[in-house]
Amino acid sequence: GFSESELSNSVFGGGGDAVNLRDQYLKCSHNQLTFNPTTHSGVNNGVVTVDIRPETITGRDDSTIRNIVNSKLAEMFGVDSASQLANHVMHCMPPGTSGDWVGYAYVNSWVSVFNNEWCTYSSIQMHEIGHNLNLAHSGTQLSNGGTNQYDDQSGL
Repeated sequence: GFSESELSNSVFGGGGDAVNLRDQYLKCSHNQLTFNPTTHSGVNNGVVTVDIRPETITGRDDSTIRNIVNSKLAEMFGVDSASQLANHVMHCMPPGTSGDWVGYAYVNSWVSVFNNEWCTYSSIQMHEIGHNLNLAHSGTQLSNGGTNQYDDQSGL
C-alpha cells in the first residue's frame, strides 16, 4: 500500500513528485485546468483512508468494494453521497480484488477507481480522470466494420 502522503504527492505534487496528475493537466491545458485537494474537514491533503475489513476485499469484485467505500465515505462525512465531497473522487483499491485490471472511470462522472499500485501512476490517473471529464476512447475502425476502443495508440 501507500501512505496518504505518497498518494497526495502523486496526485497534487508538492512532495518531490515532478510528474503528477495536477502538474500534467496544467501543462496539457496551458494552465487552464487544475486539480486541488478538497478542503473538507477530515481530509488530509486531498486524501482520506477508509478502513474496511480484509475479508471484504479478497476475491471480491471491485465494484462491490467501490460501493462499500462510497457508503463509508458518505457516513464518515455526514453527506448523502461521496460525490458531495469533491468534484472528482479517486478510489485506490488495496491488493486482492478479483480480476486483473488497472483502473476505470465513468465518462462525465465524479468517480475513478484504481487497482493498488496503479493509483500512483500519473498516466493512468490522467487517462481515467479524462473519462470523468467527458473524454472517451478514440479507438480505431476494424476491417470487419467494428471498432476496437483501445487500439488507437497515437497518444502514448
